[in-house]
Amino acid sequence: MPYQNTWLIEDRVIFRKIWGNFTDLEAQNSDQEALTMFEQSSASKIHILIDLSDACVRVSGELVHQLGTPRHPKYGWLVVYGAQSSAARALVFFASQVFNLQYQVVENHHQAVEFLAGMDTMLSHETS
Repeated sequence: MPYQNTWLIEDRVIFRKIWGNFTDLEAQNSDQEALTMFEQSSASKIHILIDLSDACVRVSGELVHQLGTPRHPKYGWLVVYGAQSSAARALVFFASQVFNLQYQVVENHHQAVEFLAGMDTMLSHETS
């Protein structure tokens, strides 16, 4: 399992760390885990922060259409960092267009957290 979903900020921000080869199967499993986290949270908006620093993303374009979290009414911002390959960046862009997502690609974890705090005032006191 080359990924892990955890709460970076309980019930508000999911941190997804991906490493190694990340394929359609792992993407589906990770999406299902995140959907469970969405359903268990009482928050009205949940953001996802993804670290691709150590990942080799091999997810098909067809799979993007099947993901459930981007369709969830609680879905907030998608913030990605460490997307070193052009394929990974293209996949993030493609998914954002398919689902009309609010997304941002940044350089590192610190920038990702700062960006989210600037976009969601509910987070600003929790990230400082």
